[in-house]
Amino acid sequence: MAWRDDDRWPGRPAPLPDESISSWFARLAGGNGLPPSELFAILQPGGYRYPRDLDRHADDVLLHRLAEATGIDAEQIRLGTFRRWAGRLFGTDDGLIKLPWLPPAGREDARRSYGQQVCPCCLTEDAQPYLRLTWRLGFLVACPKHRRLLVDRCTSCGESVNILRRSRTEGM
Repeated sequence: MAWRDDDRWPGRPAPLPDESISSWFARLAGGNGLPPSELFAILQPGGYRYPRDLDRHADDVLLHRLAEATGIDAEQIRLGTFRRWAGRLFGTDDGLIKLPWLPPAGREDARRSYGQQVCPCCLTEDAQPYLRLTWRLGFLVACPKHRRLLVDRCTSCGESVNILRRSRTEGM
């Protein structure tokens, strides 16, 4: 599918420094008045409405569709995925095996997973709160900037952080 400049989506926020593709995808969906599940259904017709983990499983087709619809270079979008570290942090990832340094985020086999960590201080300071890809690394337990432990659930209700399951009216 080829997009013309005037066919691009009206809401096209640029990815922020170290932003995970899951975080950017949620901001992109919200910028176009959609929850992430509806945007994913538009981009992957017939696919599962709730992607398991875009940071790990975003394929080249999805990345190129996002690039065409937003005008943002596919390589810049790819930097929001774990493929950024292929060959350095890990060899290859077929997406099928569990990676010891990558806790699953969101839901895994119908159970809550607590793999998305956040720094509450960073989120409070951000003009536009967003999730950093490095916060997903299991061996990173503290924020390099604030030197405080990262949290993996809401400190009020205990729910896991799952940006892709949010509605368009929910904040981060």
